Amino acid sequence: MRNIRAGHLRFEDGDFLVGVVDEFLNYFMDDSISPSRRAEKARSDIIRQIADQAGAQESTLADSESMARKFPPAVREKWEVLTFHQLRACAAAKQDWERWAAWAVAYGDEHGGKVAPVRVIRREIKREGGGGYANWERWTDKMLDLAEKILDEGGAPTQVIEVTRGWYENVQKIKDESKETGNCFVR
Repeated sequence: MRNIRAGHLRFEDGDFLVGVVDEFLNYFMDDSISPSRRAEKARSDIIRQIADQAGAQESTLADSESMARKFPPAVREKWEVLTFHQLRACAAAKQDWERWAAWAVAYGDEHGGKVAPVRVIRREIKREGGGGYANWERWTDKMLDLAEKILDEGGAPTQVIEVTRGWYENVQKIKDESKETGNCFVR
């Protein structure tokens, strides 16, 4: 379990790297690079050298440093219930990350106190909070296709055909009502 919950170590590494990068940034500035990219290139060079010397993966160190910058200790303390990885998922929402952090914590109210898993946070951000509605719509479309095949072929047992017909009619009715209200599959 240590590796799963070791996000705090990533933040510790990140805090260290922030200090090192800030300290050495001016020494790594290359005047031949455009001013808009100069600091980012210097940051990459510093982290690359540290990774090479430490036998670490450059992208992991860069991610830790970036996360420590985005979520300084005071912010991490406010959101201490979220792991490094959950905050990283929230960071995908850019400036709107705090809204998603609050959403991830509130998720626990409906899920036995469990904070939203990373995959759920990422899914919700990607769908802009649309929840599972899109999946339900796709799923029911596929199920309707399957139901049509079962009903068209007619080779299934009578009970299966009856259940399929009832299910098909109910889902069609729900879809029709959703189109009228503009609300797809209200929970």
